Amino acid sequence: LFFSNISHYVFQVIAFAAEGVLGQCTSTLETRNIYLNAFKDIKKSDLTYSCTLESRAAFHRTFPGSTRNLIQFKRPTVGYMKESLKCALKELSKNQDVVNLVKTSKEFGCSTVTSGRPLDGICWFSGR
Repeated sequence: LFFSNISHYVFQVIAFAAEGVLGQCTSTLETRNIYLNAFKDIKKSDLTYSCTLESRAAFHRTFPGSTRNLIQFKRPTVGYMKESLKCALKELSKNQDVVNLVKTSKEFGCSTVTSGRPLDGICWFSGR
């Protein structure tokens, strides 16, 4: 997993494949806590999820004018949004840098974008 340390990147972005609708854009402490708890819960789960990770740099119209570091989560079969998200969290929880990024972020949000195949969900973290 690669994250840029370049200071002018306001948002550190994580993208994951989502075959369902994540819902409205969120940026609340409650949402961040849900994800932090999910990091813990996924380790307790006896369910298994299969996915592959692919790091890529891509332009995103939500954040015009700069390239963000994205991590694309690709699943071999179409499933529910919850399965894709848990698959993503399972992989992300292995990276302590990502866990720390969530814990120390002042802003956290998720939304959906429609340009991906399958539909991409996108989460961002900001220390500002």
